[in-house]
Amino acid sequence: MKRLRETSRFAPVTADYGRERIRTHVVEEKILERFAKDPTLSTRRLGSQVTVSKNVVHKVIKSYPNSARSFTSRF
Repeated sequence: MKRLRETSRFAPVTADYGRERIRTHVVEEKILERFAKDPTLSTRRLGSQVTVSKNVVHKVIKSYPNSARSFTSRF
């Protein structure tokens, strides 16, 4: 509401509204390759190596059935 009163707009004044896409095909390949090399690697460590969040790593691993099976079998 403050922005609406000050600028008469709901949208931010900046020209860049969106973030750059993080989860690309290249990033997914890197994550899956590193996970295949060392399935005991934590999602946090893997994310820091590929420079993405642990949540992105978790989503990528879960989205590929073969990797997800080996991921969930660890627990």
